[in-house]
Amino acid sequence: MQITYRPAELSDAAGISAVLEALRRAGKRHKAGDAAFVRTHYIRHPDQLACTVATDETGVVLGFQSLKRAVPGNPYGAPVGWGVIGTHIHPSAARCGIGRGLFAFTTAAARHSICRAAKPQTGSGRPSAIVSIAK
Repeated sequence: MQITYRPAELSDAAGISAVLEALRRAGKRHKAGDAAFVRTHYIRHPDQLACTVATDETGVVLGFQSLKRAVPGNPYGAPVGWGVIGTHIHPSAARCGIGRGLFAFTTAAARHSICRAAKPQTGSGRPSAIVSIAK
């Protein structure tokens, strides 16, 4: 399978929403994620530094990764100025290396931003990690 990584566009909202819905159906996500939510929470969020999609050779979104700047009172508990990373992979594309590919793009975006470090967020009670981004 040929995977392409690129910045998310507004036209990707339906594809990203399909990934979130598949994760919800699989019990790996609890929040809704319709296209309007995707546009405001991931693609056009005011604290968004990057949102990268992974697509297959036909353009179907297989996963995405979001990098947001942590601001005061953020819901993730990340220190202000850090980056918060959210990774979402369609269950049918899990364990194919897509997350690793997305992280390479996100790391580059973090290096070009003002992030001092990044805190990947995990759902479903999985442990999270803190990643130091050297400039």
